Amino acid sequence: MQYANDLLRANPSISQEELNQKVLEKRIALTKNPIPGTIQTTTVPMSKGVTKRFINDEQIQMMLPENEPGMFEGLLENPEVWWENFYGGTELAITTNEIARGIMNFPKMLTLEATAGIKQLQGEKMTAEEKAQLGYFLQNSLVTPGNISDNQFTKWRQALQDRLPEYDDSITESIFAASANPIKAAEDGSWAEIGGRIASKSVGSLPYTAMSLNPYTAAISGVSIAGNKYFENLEQNPDEAAWKLMGNAILTGGVEMADAVLTRRFLGRAGVIKGRYGEKAAKQFTEGFAKK
Repeated sequence: MQYANDLLRANPSISQEELNQKVLEKRIALTKNPIPGTIQTTTVPMSKGVTKRFINDEQIQMMLPENEPGMFEGLLENPEVWWENFYGGTELAITTNEIARGIMNFPKMLTLEATAGIKQLQGEKMTAEEKAQLGYFLQNSLVTPGNISDNQFTKWRQALQDRLPEYDDSITESIFAASANPIKAAEDGSWAEIGGRIASKSVGSLPYTAMSLNPYTAAISGVSIAGNKYFENLEQNPDEAAWKLMGNAILTGGVEMADAVLTRRFLGRAGVIKGRYGEKAAKQFTEGFAKK
Protein backbone atom coordinates (compact mmCIF):
# COMPACT_ATOMS: atom_id res chain seq x y z
CA MET A 1 0.00 0.00 0.00
CA GLN A 2 1.50 3.31 -1.11
CA TYR A 3 0.02 5.16 1.86
CA ALA A 4 1.78 2.84 4.33
CA ASN A 5 5.09 3.25 2.49
CA ASP A 6 4.70 7.03 2.56
CA LEU A 7 4.11 6.93 6.31
CA LEU A 8 7.25 4.84 6.85
CA ARG A 9 9.35 7.19 4.76
CA ALA A 10 8.01 10.21 6.63
CA ASN A 11 8.52 8.63 10.04
CA PRO A 12 10.87 5.57 10.03
CA SER A 13 10.47 5.13 13.78
CA ILE A 14 6.67 4.79 13.69
CA SER A 15 5.50 1.74 15.60
CA GLN A 16 3.66 -1.10 13.91
CA GLU A 17 0.48 -0.36 15.90
CA GLU A 18 0.54 3.30 14.89
CA LEU A 19 1.13 2.36 11.26
CA ASN A 20 -1.76 -0.10 11.26
CA GLN A 21 -4.06 2.41 12.97
CA LYS A 22 -3.28 5.16 10.46
CA VAL A 23 -3.81 2.80 7.53
CA LEU A 24 -7.12 1.66 9.06
CA GLU A 25 -8.21 5.28 9.54
CA LYS A 26 -7.33 5.98 5.94
CA ARG A 27 -9.42 3.04 4.77
CA ILE A 28 -12.34 4.17 6.93
CA ALA A 29 -12.06 7.70 5.53
CA LEU A 30 -12.15 6.35 1.98
CA THR A 31 -15.21 4.21 2.68
CA LYS A 32 -17.22 6.60 4.85
CA ASN A 33 -20.70 7.44 3.48
CA PRO A 34 -21.54 11.12 3.07
CA ILE A 35 -25.22 10.38 3.83
CA PRO A 36 -26.06 8.24 6.90
CA GLY A 37 -27.72 4.97 6.02
CA THR A 38 -26.71 4.96 2.36
CA ILE A 39 -24.40 2.36 0.94
CA GLN A 40 -21.20 3.41 -0.72
CA THR A 41 -19.17 0.73 -2.43
CA THR A 42 -15.40 0.63 -2.40
CA THR A 43 -13.08 -2.09 -3.58
CA VAL A 44 -10.18 -3.18 -1.40
CA PRO A 45 -7.41 -5.16 -3.15
CA MET A 46 -6.71 -8.56 -1.65
CA SER A 47 -3.53 -10.58 -1.78
CA LYS A 48 -5.39 -13.44 -3.47
CA GLY A 49 -7.41 -11.27 -5.84
CA VAL A 50 -10.46 -11.19 -3.56
CA THR A 51 -12.50 -8.00 -3.12
CA LYS A 52 -14.89 -6.97 -0.33
CA ARG A 53 -17.63 -4.30 -0.22
CA PHE A 54 -17.72 -2.21 2.95
CA ILE A 55 -20.97 -0.63 4.12
CA ASN A 56 -20.06 1.34 7.26
CA ASP A 57 -17.46 1.80 9.96
CA GLU A 58 -18.91 -0.94 12.15
CA GLN A 59 -18.54 -3.49 9.39
CA ILE A 60 -14.93 -2.45 8.85
CA GLN A 61 -14.21 -3.06 12.52
CA MET A 62 -16.01 -6.40 12.39
CA MET A 63 -13.73 -7.54 9.61
CA LEU A 64 -10.68 -7.22 11.86
CA PRO A 65 -9.78 -10.19 14.08
CA GLU A 66 -10.44 -9.79 17.80
CA ASN A 67 -6.79 -10.50 18.53
CA GLU A 68 -3.94 -9.32 16.34
CA PRO A 69 -2.31 -12.21 14.46
CA GLY A 70 0.92 -13.53 15.90
CA MET A 71 3.76 -15.74 14.77
CA PHE A 72 1.81 -18.97 15.31
CA GLU A 73 -1.28 -17.77 13.47
CA GLY A 74 -2.68 -20.59 11.30
CA LEU A 75 -0.04 -23.12 12.35
CA LEU A 76 -2.49 -25.62 13.79
CA GLU A 77 -5.17 -25.03 11.13
CA ASN A 78 -2.85 -25.13 8.11
CA PRO A 79 0.65 -26.25 9.12
CA GLU A 80 1.78 -27.01 5.57
CA VAL A 81 1.24 -23.42 4.41
CA TRP A 82 2.74 -22.06 7.63
CA TRP A 83 5.96 -24.01 7.18
CA GLU A 84 6.13 -23.11 3.48
CA ASN A 85 6.37 -19.47 4.52
CA PHE A 86 8.69 -19.91 7.50
CA TYR A 87 12.26 -18.88 6.74
CA GLY A 88 13.39 -18.12 10.27
CA GLY A 89 16.79 -19.76 9.82
CA THR A 90 17.57 -17.67 6.77
CA GLU A 91 16.41 -14.45 8.44
CA LEU A 92 18.54 -15.30 11.48
CA ALA A 93 21.59 -15.86 9.28
CA ILE A 94 21.06 -12.52 7.53
CA THR A 95 20.90 -10.69 10.85
CA THR A 96 24.02 -12.44 12.16
CA ASN A 97 25.87 -11.61 8.95
CA GLU A 98 25.01 -7.91 9.27
CA ILE A 99 26.05 -7.77 12.93
CA ALA A 100 29.42 -9.38 12.16
CA ARG A 101 29.93 -7.12 9.15
CA GLY A 102 29.33 -4.00 11.23
CA ILE A 103 31.71 -5.13 13.98
CA MET A 104 34.43 -5.65 11.36
CA ASN A 105 33.73 -2.24 9.83
CA PHE A 106 33.97 -0.25 13.08
CA PRO A 107 37.79 -0.38 13.53
CA LYS A 108 38.18 0.32 9.81
CA MET A 109 36.07 3.43 10.31
CA LEU A 110 38.38 4.56 13.10
CA THR A 111 41.44 3.92 10.93
CA LEU A 112 40.05 6.01 8.09
CA GLU A 113 39.12 8.79 10.50
CA ALA A 114 42.59 8.75 12.06
CA THR A 115 44.16 9.04 8.60
CA ALA A 116 41.91 11.95 7.70
CA GLY A 117 42.72 13.63 11.03
CA ILE A 118 46.46 13.32 10.52
CA LYS A 119 46.21 14.86 7.06
CA GLN A 120 44.10 17.65 8.49
CA LEU A 121 46.82 18.43 11.06
CA GLN A 122 49.31 18.59 8.19
CA GLY A 123 47.18 21.20 6.50
CA GLU A 124 45.80 18.82 3.89
CA LYS A 125 42.31 17.52 3.27
CA MET A 126 41.37 14.11 1.96
CA THR A 127 39.47 14.28 -1.29
CA ALA A 128 36.33 12.25 -1.92
CA GLU A 129 38.32 9.95 -4.20
CA GLU A 130 41.02 9.40 -1.56
CA LYS A 131 38.44 8.55 1.10
CA ALA A 132 36.65 6.15 -1.23
CA GLN A 133 39.89 4.42 -2.19
CA LEU A 134 41.10 4.12 1.40
CA GLY A 135 37.67 2.91 2.49
CA TYR A 136 37.65 0.19 -0.14
CA PHE A 137 41.20 -0.83 0.76
CA LEU A 138 40.37 -1.07 4.47
CA GLN A 139 37.18 -3.03 3.84
CA ASN A 140 38.37 -5.43 1.18
CA SER A 141 42.13 -5.42 0.61
CA LEU A 142 43.44 -5.20 4.15
CA VAL A 143 42.25 -8.67 5.13
CA THR A 144 44.01 -10.42 7.99
CA PRO A 145 43.30 -13.78 9.67
CA GLY A 146 39.87 -13.53 11.24
CA ASN A 147 39.10 -10.37 9.28
CA ILE A 148 36.61 -11.08 6.49
CA SER A 149 36.30 -8.68 3.57
CA ASP A 150 33.17 -6.58 3.17
CA ASN A 151 32.67 -8.03 -0.30
CA GLN A 152 32.44 -11.50 1.22
CA PHE A 153 29.83 -10.36 3.71
CA THR A 154 27.89 -8.80 0.84
CA LYS A 155 28.03 -12.03 -1.16
CA TRP A 156 26.80 -14.05 1.81
CA ARG A 157 23.95 -11.61 2.43
CA GLN A 158 22.86 -11.70 -1.20
CA ALA A 159 22.98 -15.50 -1.29
CA LEU A 160 20.79 -15.64 1.81
CA GLN A 161 18.33 -13.03 0.54
CA ASP A 162 17.98 -14.96 -2.72
CA ARG A 163 16.56 -17.84 -0.70
CA LEU A 164 13.72 -15.72 0.66
CA PRO A 165 10.41 -15.74 -1.22
CA GLU A 166 9.07 -12.51 -2.68
CA TYR A 167 5.55 -11.35 -1.78
CA ASP A 168 3.32 -8.91 -3.60
CA ASP A 169 2.03 -7.47 -0.30
CA SER A 170 3.71 -6.50 2.94
CA ILE A 171 2.66 -8.30 6.11
CA THR A 172 0.54 -5.33 7.14
CA GLU A 173 -1.25 -5.25 3.79
CA SER A 174 -1.81 -9.01 3.92
CA ILE A 175 -3.35 -8.68 7.39
CA PHE A 176 -5.81 -6.04 6.21
CA ALA A 177 -6.67 -8.11 3.15
CA ALA A 178 -7.26 -11.23 5.25
CA SER A 179 -9.25 -9.23 7.81
CA ALA A 180 -11.61 -8.04 5.08
CA ASN A 181 -12.67 -11.64 4.46
CA PRO A 182 -11.46 -13.68 7.46
CA ILE A 183 -13.41 -16.83 6.66
CA LYS A 184 -11.98 -17.10 3.18
CA ALA A 185 -8.54 -16.21 4.55
CA ALA A 186 -8.74 -19.15 6.93
CA GLU A 187 -9.86 -21.46 4.13
CA ASP A 188 -7.19 -20.49 1.58
CA GLY A 189 -4.33 -20.42 4.09
CA SER A 190 -3.80 -16.65 4.15
CA TRP A 191 -3.65 -16.56 7.95
CA ALA A 192 -1.13 -19.41 7.97
CA GLU A 193 0.98 -17.55 5.41
CA ILE A 194 0.89 -14.42 7.56
CA GLY A 195 1.81 -16.40 10.68
CA GLY A 196 4.78 -18.02 8.95
CA ARG A 197 6.03 -14.67 7.70
CA ILE A 198 5.69 -13.04 11.13
CA ALA A 199 7.51 -15.96 12.75
CA SER A 200 10.36 -15.68 10.22
CA LYS A 201 10.87 -12.00 10.92
CA SER A 202 10.63 -12.58 14.66
CA VAL A 203 13.30 -15.27 14.62
CA GLY A 204 15.48 -13.03 12.47
CA SER A 205 15.33 -10.31 15.12
CA LEU A 206 16.35 -12.61 17.99
CA PRO A 207 20.08 -11.66 17.99
CA TYR A 208 19.22 -8.00 18.55
CA THR A 209 16.62 -8.98 21.13
CA ALA A 210 19.19 -11.01 23.06
CA MET A 211 21.79 -8.26 22.81
CA SER A 212 19.31 -5.70 24.11
CA LEU A 213 19.00 -7.50 27.44
CA ASN A 214 22.49 -6.48 28.55
CA PRO A 215 24.08 -3.00 28.32
CA TYR A 216 27.41 -4.45 27.16
CA THR A 217 25.97 -6.50 24.33
CA ALA A 218 23.71 -3.57 23.47
CA ALA A 219 26.88 -1.49 23.12
CA ILE A 220 28.28 -4.09 20.72
CA SER A 221 25.06 -3.81 18.74
CA GLY A 222 25.55 -0.03 18.58
CA VAL A 223 29.13 -0.50 17.40
CA SER A 224 27.97 -2.81 14.62
CA ILE A 225 25.29 -0.38 13.48
CA ALA A 226 27.75 2.53 13.50
CA GLY A 227 30.31 0.57 11.46
CA ASN A 228 27.81 -0.26 8.74
CA LYS A 229 26.30 3.22 8.76
CA TYR A 230 29.67 4.91 8.30
CA PHE A 231 30.61 3.14 5.11
CA GLU A 232 27.09 3.49 3.75
CA ASN A 233 27.34 7.25 4.30
CA LEU A 234 30.81 7.32 2.77
CA GLU A 235 29.50 5.66 -0.38
CA GLN A 236 26.50 7.97 -0.64
CA ASN A 237 28.23 11.22 0.37
CA PRO A 238 31.97 10.93 -0.37
CA ASP A 239 32.36 14.73 -0.36
CA GLU A 240 31.13 14.97 3.24
CA ALA A 241 33.75 15.85 5.84
CA ALA A 242 35.14 12.71 7.49
CA TRP A 243 34.26 13.87 11.01
CA LYS A 244 30.65 14.43 9.95
CA LEU A 245 30.46 10.93 8.51
CA MET A 246 31.72 9.43 11.73
CA GLY A 247 29.53 11.68 13.87
CA ASN A 248 26.43 10.60 11.98
CA ALA A 249 27.40 6.93 12.25
CA ILE A 250 28.16 7.15 15.99
CA LEU A 251 24.90 9.00 16.60
CA THR A 252 22.92 6.33 14.73
CA GLY A 253 24.60 3.55 16.66
CA GLY A 254 24.13 5.38 19.96
CA VAL A 255 20.45 6.00 19.36
CA GLU A 256 19.88 2.36 18.50
CA MET A 257 21.86 1.21 21.52
CA ALA A 258 19.80 3.42 23.85
CA ASP A 259 16.62 2.23 22.17
CA ALA A 260 17.73 -1.36 22.67
CA VAL A 261 18.33 -0.89 26.38
CA LEU A 262 15.16 1.10 27.02
CA THR A 263 12.74 -0.59 24.64
CA ARG A 264 13.82 -3.93 23.22
CA ARG A 265 14.57 -5.33 26.65
CA PHE A 266 10.81 -5.54 27.05
CA LEU A 267 10.62 -7.45 23.75
CA GLY A 268 8.38 -4.74 22.39
CA ARG A 269 10.17 -4.54 19.07
CA ALA A 270 11.31 -8.11 18.75
CA GLY A 271 8.21 -9.42 17.05
CA VAL A 272 7.66 -11.76 20.03
CA ILE A 273 4.69 -9.73 21.24
CA LYS A 274 1.85 -10.12 18.78
CA GLY A 275 1.06 -6.44 18.51
CA ARG A 276 4.30 -5.74 16.69
CA TYR A 277 3.62 -8.25 13.92
CA GLY A 278 7.40 -8.49 13.76
CA GLU A 279 7.62 -6.87 10.35
CA LYS A 280 8.94 -3.36 10.94
CA ALA A 281 11.33 -4.39 13.69
CA ALA A 282 12.63 -7.24 11.63
CA LYS A 283 13.03 -5.04 8.59
CA GLN A 284 15.21 -2.72 10.61
CA PHE A 285 17.20 -5.64 12.03
CA THR A 286 17.71 -7.78 8.96
CA GLU A 287 18.52 -4.97 6.59
CA GLY A 288 20.92 -3.58 9.17
CA PHE A 289 19.80 -0.57 11.11
CA ALA A 290 22.42 1.25 9.08
CA LYS A 291 19.91 1.56 6.26
CA LYS A 292 17.45 3.62 8.23
